[in-house]
Amino acid sequence: MAVTNRADLIARTHQVLKRHFKPVHPPKRSVFEHMLYACCLENSGHDAADEAFSKLRDQFIDWNEIRVSTTIELTEVMKGLSDPKDTAVRIKRILQGVFEATYSFDLESLTKENIGQAANKIRNLDGTTSFVVAYVIQQGLAGHAIPVNSGLIDAFRILGIISDSEAAKGTIPGLERAISKNNGIEVSSILHHLGVLFHQKPYSLAVRKLLLEIAPDCKNSLPKRPSKKPPEVNPPTQPESEAPAPPLPSPEAEPAIDQAKHPLPKVVAKKPAAKPVPQPPVTKKKAAKKPATKKPAAKKPATRKPAAKKSTVKKPVKKQSTAKKPGTHTSKKKVHTREKSQTTRKTTTRKSTTKQLSKRKPR
Repeated sequence: MAVTNRADLIARTHQVLKRHFKPVHPPKRSVFEHMLYACCLENSGHDAADEAFSKLRDQFIDWNEIRVSTTIELTEVMKGLSDPKDTAVRIKRILQGVFEATYSFDLESLTKENIGQAANKIRNLDGTTSFVVAYVIQQGLAGHAIPVNSGLIDAFRILGIISDSEAAKGTIPGLERAISKNNGIEVSSILHHLGVLFHQKPYSLAVRKLLLEIAPDCKNSLPKRPSKKPPEVNPPTQPESEAPAPPLPSPEAEPAIDQAKHPLPKVVAKKPAAKPVPQPPVTKKKAAKKPATKKPAAKKPATRKPAAKKSTVKKPVKKQSTAKKPGTHTSKKKVHTREKSQTTRKTTTRKSTTKQLSKRKPR
């Protein structure tokens, strides 16, 4: 796009926006306060930024207390902004960066330096954005810069003022040349209204009418509301190299089976398994302690005494009287012979026992 055409579009945008929005002139603040106020103003309106900044100053003792506070606490205080969480993170990072650089919360020494050097020092602080740097240069250092937020960059891309590559970089070339320094604060505040409106409601009817009033040929570039239906997913196509699978045989094409020749096996219905009877829980009884029983003393092995030798003295055998009785002579003889045989047997047995006993040794 030619420079003259871009400058004309910027001037046309300012003329249209001047009918719908009023310029804002912020009060005088220190350089450090302008930096924190720019964090609140980046994606929100001037009224919401003023309210959030005043709450920070009233509800906390000093800037150091805000520095050591949590992000959740700061988000709750600045909940009226468009992005309170991101704003709280930026403010905490800037406070920490300034404290580590100067061990204080005072940046008035930058007013005595060259604007280029001061801008580089502000840009090198942690948490600062291009909008914050441009706002501090314009309001705190009395330089010429136009603060631009993300909503204004998207709106300028739709209007055709910048290209897609320039929008990706987040810059608007030639903006400071198209707007004079004397009108810088007034024009930048009006452009800020458009950026905030587009950031908060990009699909609203008011935004569409405003953009079409500036550039009627941007109808095809207007943002479209995303559809709620999920995108249709095409089924995967089968590669040509693979042959299609043969069709499955239908049940009608199968030959009928002669049930007389080939009877079907009988299906025996299985009985449902009996449900297990719940048994009462078994409680283990503690084993009763048995009384200690004393073990009997071990018996000593009995020592056998040697058997006493039997006396081998022969007892005198009493001789029976052999007096003859009358009339019994023959019988007496027979009795006498029997007694002799018995006595001889007894003597022989006694002799044998005495011999055996004499041979045995004591155990």
